[in-house]
Amino acid sequence: MMTRAFAAIDLSDLLIAEVSDKAIGIGVEVGYAKARGKTIIYVRRATAEHSSTVSGASDFQVIYNNVDDLQQQIRKILPRQ
Repeated sequence: MMTRAFAAIDLSDLLIAEVSDKAIGIGVEVGYAKARGKTIIYVRRATAEHSSTVSGASDFQVIYNNVDDLQQQIRKILPRQ
């Protein structure tokens, strides 16, 4: 599973780490992406617990209240395609 995740990260320009639900794999993926020089966007619901490890490695942080709020904040970070 991690081999596929690492391969996908290698092919990507950035990693969006949604950490509203805890999972060890997210931290591993973020560490790998950081080591590969990828942009990391930390994303979590406002009511979710803070992840200091992932937020510390991130380039941008999005703490959202609902889907509309999430979309608006992501649009401010990502360039228009």
